Amino acid sequence: DFSAKSVAVVLRNSCLMSQTIDTASSSSDPLSSPRGYTAAIAAADLAQSLLRLELVDVERRWAEEHASLLNQLARKDETIWQLAQQVTTMVPPAAFALRPERPARMG
Repeated sequence: DFSAKSVAVVLRNSCLMSQTIDTASSSSDPLSSPRGYTAAIAAADLAQSLLRLELVDVERRWAEEHASLLNQLARKDETIWQLAQQVTTMVPPAAFALRPERPARMG
């Protein structure tokens, strides 16, 4: 798994690399030279690529979890349907009438 920490490490290492590449520069800022800037851009591109890979991984895991939850829901729906079918076969048909039958009037 990728993480923001790994991206930060890549960026830090890249900046350190750009400092060592550009030792001839009199400035202490590694981004002040063309080579330092190029190295920083390369590090940013690498970090962006890592973040994209992490996003793809997160989206894949989310899709798997979503599919799993949908399967669980479908199984629960099936169980409820089966229980409802069992109950309806045990109930006498008159119980489903709109109105109960009135008893015959006496008298």
